[in-house]
Amino acid sequence: MGIKLLKFHKNLGFCLLLLVGVIAAPACLPKGPVPGDEQGSGDARSEGVLATLVTSKDVPMIYKARAEIIPANYIKIQATAPGRVEQVLVHEGQKIAAGTTVLRYDVELPQLKLELAQAESEEADAAIDFEQYRLDNRDALLDEEEISSTVYDSIERKLEYERARSKRAKAELAYLQTLVKERDVVSTIAGTVTGRTVADGMPVVEGQSLMEILQDDPVKLLLRLPEEYIPATHRGQLLLVKFPGAERGEETVKIEEIGVAVDPLTRTFDVMASLDNEEGRLKAGMELETTLVTDKKTTILAIPKSAVALRDNKAVVFRIIDGAAKQTTLRLGQPAGSEVAVLQGLEEGDIIVVDPPDSLRDGDAVEILTAAARPAVEPSLAVPTPAVDRRRAPSAASREEIRERLRQRTMRLRGGLRPELEEPAEEEEEIEGLEEEPYQVYEDVEEEEYEPEEFEGQIADEVEEYYPPE
Repeated sequence: MGIKLLKFHKNLGFCLLLLVGVIAAPACLPKGPVPGDEQGSGDARSEGVLATLVTSKDVPMIYKARAEIIPANYIKIQATAPGRVEQVLVHEGQKIAAGTTVLRYDVELPQLKLELAQAESEEADAAIDFEQYRLDNRDALLDEEEISSTVYDSIERKLEYERARSKRAKAELAYLQTLVKERDVVSTIAGTVTGRTVADGMPVVEGQSLMEILQDDPVKLLLRLPEEYIPATHRGQLLLVKFPGAERGEETVKIEEIGVAVDPLTRTFDVMASLDNEEGRLKAGMELETTLVTDKKTTILAIPKSAVALRDNKAVVFRIIDGAAKQTTLRLGQPAGSEVAVLQGLEEGDIIVVDPPDSLRDGDAVEILTAAARPAVEPSLAVPTPAVDRRRAPSAASREEIRERLRQRTMRLRGGLRPELEEPAEEEEEIEGLEEEPYQVYEDVEEEEYEPEEFEGQIADEVEEYYPPE
């Protein structure tokens, strides 16, 4: 019974030593993280990233922007003289044909003025005849004392005055005759009534705006292009237009008009094309997406869209300089496929991070895992860069090294504590004898077996899980 109790105490002591060895085992391992572990020993680590080289390329000059719909033509109807509108014959938003009467003036007052002007014109003509007679006979009239010497000297000036008065009366007469004749106001174009400000019986003054007629079939598409596109733009050039909704989709139209001046503020010039609008769904002021593809090429710096990150509401990339990430703010140009043009911030030959993680910050140490493949096609045909697994698969030699390190750790757990035991030889023999049988933990009621080989097998399974065979 004493022998069995001694054996129990010795086995219990060995189990305690084994537990201490498990806790202390990490200190026996080489410093540095085991591959596959999430954290190392606290040493600085470089973030593994994908990278690409910034290169220049020749691409077609493509401009994408929103263009505004404007009326193809319009007329503004204004009051040509003071008067009164007798009747308005159209309403706001009404579509009319060319030649439609839109309003009618009250001609009663103009008719009275016309009669007065007629009388003034006839009076002026009579005065001219009288003064002309006196001028032709002024010497005889003076001898006969029909006129005084003062009148004699003023006959010529009086004749000039009456001629001017007659001319003014005839002009007013013609003007009033036109008003009376043009009682009805007629639209010269087909379109839609808009901006109507007049009603029946309303008095108007000369120059007052009464309404507008907008020609809305067809309509014009106004696109403002940067001045650098002047050499690449010409009449007849194709413009791709995308309409809202799926009914009309996309259409290609031709540029019909090109502006002759550049806006000094925006440094843009105008180009226009016509769009059919039979159903009237395109309204003035609407905007449509357009794409202008020119036959000219330009050299640009293009980078993958996946390389661009948003930091503090700014587009940035991370350049790799001496093993560190350098955050750089960009000014971007037009996107094309999976790439975007860079106008400012990078130079050809720069190395940048592709798909930077959110945790990457300016100055972080980085390690390039592999070069990201660049599309070798035109930007408009480029395909998105496929997602890449960031976890590196080690070589066969690396896997064997990992297995060996884990195997050594297992062996230290099994027998690495033996040199530290300072027990008598017979006790060591008894302990060694235990290795021929499974380790046993004696308790009052139940027994539990534990095989060291099972622990080694679990470690090997973890190696295969994190680093599968090639």
